[in-house]
Amino acid sequence: MKHHLIALAALVFLTPAAGADHHGAAADKTAIIAVVNKLFDAIQTQNPDDWKAVSHPDGMTLSVRPDPENPDGPALVRTRDVALSVWALDGKPQPFLERFTSEPDVRIRGDLAHLWGEYDFWIDGEFSHCGIDSVDLVRLEGGWKIVNVLWTVERTDEQCPTKAGPAPK
Repeated sequence: MKHHLIALAALVFLTPAAGADHHGAAADKTAIIAVVNKLFDAIQTQNPDDWKAVSHPDGMTLSVRPDPENPDGPALVRTRDVALSVWALDGKPQPFLERFTSEPDVRIRGDLAHLWGEYDFWIDGEFSHCGIDSVDLVRLEGGWKIVNVLWTVERTDEQCPTKAGPAPK
């Protein structure tokens, strides 16, 4: 009986109240996805100012990819602060395209949010890789800002269902 009461109490406290403001959460989710899509646009335009507009200046980026010289060994991890990531965009000759391949999952608690989504990445119309984007955001005056971006780099058919698809326009 005691376990049933604990379960019931947890259900009552963890279930949103009827009439709760779900519109605010839906609006935040839409805004968060839009901010990450603006980051994708910045990668495509290669304009550092576009990247800076959606990122916190103290943020970090981190990628996890197989070691080409030791594919069965530990992954390579590359980190950069946002300033170096912005610099790396400037002046690349080939066009880049990154996009979500399914609806990302967004979690929000107060002024902190996390987005987890599958993506693919194209260079000059050719498939490069796919993976998972894991993005931390914070709500500041002026809206949501990206604090950290982590991603995997994957290339196999099993990992990348859009690999064989037509090049996106």
